[in-house]
Amino acid sequence: MDSLRIETDYPPTILDSAATDSSVSFADTGLEPVTDIWHISTLQDDLEHLQDAAFRLAFELAEVLQVEQALCEDNAPTSAGYRIQINLHQASPITRLLAALTGDAAVSLSANELTQMVFGTEQPADRPLLDDVLVMKFLRLIRVIRRLREIQRQSQQCENGETDDE
Repeated sequence: MDSLRIETDYPPTILDSAATDSSVSFADTGLEPVTDIWHISTLQDDLEHLQDAAFRLAFELAEVLQVEQALCEDNAPTSAGYRIQINLHQASPITRLLAALTGDAAVSLSANELTQMVFGTEQPADRPLLDDVLVMKFLRLIRVIRRLREIQRQSQQCENGETDDE
């Protein structure tokens, strides 16, 4: 494969590294390093591993924003891997966001609060609450919980004797 080289104006080192480096490699740090937002390893594509990953990602987000004491690991079969143990009506926006991702129907978060956490505004004083690494961890948390919920739904269907054909 090395003998086949496409002629371009780019030095080979840029082409070679672009093919192997992840665009999110800067988030490859912390309790749950993120090297890819979407891919889930086959070895970790099960209830226990996904719950553990969700807890670690949520913990990292909570820890940086100093609300980790509200986060508890939860390995119940229908859990997202963690739960929030505080009065959510008085909680910070990030705590409510983490609770909302678990499916807590009592939680509300305004679009403005989400915008402030992820994007900020055009005003110099309105920087986003989450830096780039935390945004990658947030996106990975969404992906992990989406897959976890898919597995939980499939498990419920199997328990109820349902199939996708019905």
